[in-house]
Amino acid sequence: MAHVAHGVVTDEEFDSHDQPNMFLSLLRSSSMEITNDPRIMAKNVLLTRLGAFHVIAITAVLVANKAIGSMLALEAKEIKDPLQYVALVVLAATFMSNLFAVIVIIIQLFHLTRLSTAGPTGFELARSYYLNANVVTMRHLAARTFFFFIPVFISAEAASIWVKLGDKWLRKLPICIILFVSAIALLFINMKHRNIFQEKYAEAKTREQPMLASMRFHAASATSQRSIG
Repeated sequence: MAHVAHGVVTDEEFDSHDQPNMFLSLLRSSSMEITNDPRIMAKNVLLTRLGAFHVIAITAVLVANKAIGSMLALEAKEIKDPLQYVALVVLAATFMSNLFAVIVIIIQLFHLTRLSTAGPTGFELARSYYLNANVVTMRHLAARTFFFFIPVFISAEAASIWVKLGDKWLRKLPICIILFVSAIALLFINMKHRNIFQEKYAEAKTREQPMLASMRFHAASATSQRSIG
């Protein structure tokens, strides 16, 4: 079917002319198939989990914006104090870490949304992508980096305030102490919550094993009885 009938180009010829060349490889000329399957719009556990990472992405944008603003404010002044340079480096690391978290989460949200709407097997495709070892590593690294650099960002702000206030000890000392103590407290709070989560997750997995074993046993028994009958 490679001929033209009444001026109509066949699918094979259309596809051959529609392929991008090596110079336009960045510009895709095709898209995913669109299937109006009502199961695509149904709620599932994957979309629920993505909601949590969406919140992280939004918050990371705000933190990155604040970090780059503070970094540019420090860079505009002449660096005379080593602590000022340390604060500048920490703010740059905070900006890049939050930008990394945003990029990873947004890319995965974009890909998972497209895969989950790819057709009747969209959920299975999205689930396979979501549980891919590399994807899981990048997602967890992005989340942990975001939570870790929140207290680091507060410490950098304390260092920049220490430099800006100069010899005004009575003003800068209480503020910097409060910020440093708050940064340590937030780091401890993050670690405590993560430990409790891991404990509860392990407990849930331990409790569900007997139930799953019982269900498999009954399913196998029912199958064997039907085969005998």
